[in-house]
Amino acid sequence: MPSRLSSVQLRRCASFRRLTGVSASTFDRMVAQLCAPWEAAERRKAKSGRPWEVGGLEDHLLIMLLYYRCYVPQEFIGVF
Repeated sequence: MPSRLSSVQLRRCASFRRLTGVSASTFDRMVAQLCAPWEAAERRKAKSGRPWEVGGLEDHLLIMLLYYRCYVPQEFIGVF
C-alpha cells in the first residue's frame, strides 16, 4: 500500500507555495493560530465517531488549502 501524502512530506517540497498558495512559514503560523481552537474542538467531542483517514490539524489544513487552491472534487483529493 502506498504511503499517503502528509504536510510534513509536502512542506519539504520546493513547490509547496505553488501547490498550496502559501509559504511554509505562513503555513506554520496558520497551524499555530489554529492549534488552540482545534484542540478545544477535539475535547468537546462527545465521542470519537468514525475515524478520519486524514491525520491531525496540519494535514487537514493542507487538504483545505489544496482544495481552495485547485478547487478540485473531494474524490480527487481523497486519492492523496
